[in-house]
Amino acid sequence: MKIHVNDYKNKTYGAWFGKCAGGLIGAKQENNKGLLGYCFDNVFPDEAVPNDDFDLQILYLQEVLEKKGFNFDERDLADAFCKHNKCWANEYRVAIRNIDSGIYPPSSGSFSNEYFKNSNGCPIRSEIWATCAPGDPELACLFVGKDGFIDHTSDSVDVEKFFACMESNAYFESDLEKLVDISMKFLDKGSRVYECINFVRRERAKNDDWRLTRNRLIREYGSTDASYSIVNMGIVLIALLYGKKNFNDTLLTAVNCGYDTDCSAATAGAILGIILGKDGIDAEWQRKTGDKFVIGTVDITRSRNSLSELTDDVFNLAYSLFRDGVSSVEFSGVDEGYVCPVPRYDPPLNIKTVYDGEPVIRPGQSKTVTLIVRNDGNKKRKTGIKGYESDNLILNIEAPVVEIEPSSERIITLEVSVTPSESMPNAVKADVFFYGDYDRKITLGFAGEAEYKLYGPFFDVYDTEKYDHDVNGQTTPKDVFSMFNGFASINREYLEEDAELSNDHKVFYSAEDKLPVEGNVGYKGTCCVYVKRKFICAEEKKVHMIFGYAQPCKVYLNGETVFENYDNVNWMPLNFAIEANLKKGENTLVYKLIRRNGEFEFSNIISQIEFGRGVLVPLENVYEENAQ
Repeated sequence: MKIHVNDYKNKTYGAWFGKCAGGLIGAKQENNKGLLGYCFDNVFPDEAVPNDDFDLQILYLQEVLEKKGFNFDERDLADAFCKHNKCWANEYRVAIRNIDSGIYPPSSGSFSNEYFKNSNGCPIRSEIWATCAPGDPELACLFVGKDGFIDHTSDSVDVEKFFACMESNAYFESDLEKLVDISMKFLDKGSRVYECINFVRRERAKNDDWRLTRNRLIREYGSTDASYSIVNMGIVLIALLYGKKNFNDTLLTAVNCGYDTDCSAATAGAILGIILGKDGIDAEWQRKTGDKFVIGTVDITRSRNSLSELTDDVFNLAYSLFRDGVSSVEFSGVDEGYVCPVPRYDPPLNIKTVYDGEPVIRPGQSKTVTLIVRNDGNKKRKTGIKGYESDNLILNIEAPVVEIEPSSERIITLEVSVTPSESMPNAVKADVFFYGDYDRKITLGFAGEAEYKLYGPFFDVYDTEKYDHDVNGQTTPKDVFSMFNGFASINREYLEEDAELSNDHKVFYSAEDKLPVEGNVGYKGTCCVYVKRKFICAEEKKVHMIFGYAQPCKVYLNGETVFENYDNVNWMPLNFAIEANLKKGENTLVYKLIRRNGEFEFSNIISQIEFGRGVLVPLENVYEENAQ
């Protein structure tokens, strides 16, 4: 396939304009899950604000692609994401903390990320890959695979692939139904993503009311998480299919469907922007949105801050893939004097870390780690491990030099262990040094498992909130409810809560934010438990403590109550945040948790407050019992 440079730039400008326009009008009602009623006259905010959807792609452009060309791997993107991303919301915070700990993709997107692993953070980064690979969706998907697993897992990555395919194919196909058809070929037919696409298309064929289809979509695929990727993908499709390639109608429909409005409107705008090109977008929209963009959610400075300049910059990247024989699409009409500034394609070996189970470890344990060494270049390469450096991890390296043919991979297996000790950091890492054709250092990390002591369960045979004495008098309860249920109160002291509790406890270990309390309490029904953790902080430090809870709970830090909740709510990891002061030396956290019904669901994130120092707060886990 061929594309004239002027046509490419017209469509690429349309992509980035649509991205910015959708992000602009969707910002002020982002995460409102209601059915909305905006029109062109009232949807624009008073001023443009930075948008992570757009900013992260400019970050990749400036800090990775313009410096290295397409000679990058997952670790390059992850390092840029971790170093420069000032937006610590949701899955971003989890991914940055994992990367701080030496846990890289794909585990950085899955570990301790139960709630947000299929949210919208990576689908909104599809445009950079599609505009670099116009008409080559397979190549766009290759790049998505290096990006999406930084902060997500399969469903979200599939949505990013689907959007990248639609945007890549839109350079040569303008029929929306055909565009969806050919883009679905890159998805698993058994996936929930594939199922949702077909659902929206069937509903569109049955009725002309986008509101009705939207409500049915929410019934089948909705979530309390407004950024859930699948429902927002469905909203993008509703906007496109009902908008009938009208820019105004498409973007307003996306916004008025609610949920992650800036993301869905931006993606719909980008896809339609490629189809229409700059020349096909309403002049009034171009006047209201403008050519300049602002950056604020990433820590970079970019002087080339117009969409026109961005279009030229992305053309350089796309042309380099054609120049180096990587892309299947040919550019025509390029000026004879044009010199592409992007480094030539000569990809290094790509090393992916795969853990045997979760990336967690504690003193006395050993774990197996598999390094998948892939050669995406066009010549045979070889490498081997020449050594490592670590304060805590011991690596058993029996890795000979491996030779890898082009477009193939080899496996190196490592045994990793930690010597028994009474304390260990909450993040343990090793720098592994390679030589040969991959003369590079990679970081291999684990989250250090903390030791928790569980006390209880405790429960009452009468309602202590209602009575000040045992109304049963040690006899058969007077009502059937009390016989087959129980009572527990967050206000009742079952133990001395500011003391050392008791010696009767159960020990468990975890490195995840969400504590596995339910799996460690066999008792069924209403009850109360206490969970205690000790750790050492090297200096007095102010931190964010972020709590997720579903039922009543209290949190004690060094004997002082720092948080309490009396309600039953939906668990999510960001229910409430406080600032807390850790003291220098040993600190003790105690969680008092009530289970009225359902299961224990409780999480605690301890995070840095200020940007620029990472998310992870370095702590030393204390082990008072056998950590093996």
